[in-house]
Amino acid sequence: MTTTTVTAPAAVWPEGVIARYLTVAGATVDLTYTDEEAPGIPVHQGKAWAATKLMVTITVTARCTGEGCRAETTERGDTEAPWGGRPLETGPGITVTRWAQSHAERCRAIPRPTA
Repeated sequence: MTTTTVTAPAAVWPEGVIARYLTVAGATVDLTYTDEEAPGIPVHQGKAWAATKLMVTITVTARCTGEGCRAETTERGDTEAPWGGRPLETGPGITVTRWAQSHAERCRAIPRPTA
């Protein structure tokens, strides 16, 4: 009978990591995000003046921590401010989360041992 042991990742996540997926070899796929506010396009609402909406660009990245695995994906998307601060519920977040889950199910790169 063959037994497979998977080492749990560190209890404390690295700074900025908002979600993690455990790979079959015990490494993690870590998700991070940034958001940046910028003036958006002018909005005309049938009035003599135009308002400018504040837009937020959300960037969500997933990166595998398995030794030698260079797998990574990044998605960006724009939304109106305020956006609620839930990056995994945005278009980019959903896309990256699906990729991270799929990668974690297949990646066999083990984490680098620590002393």
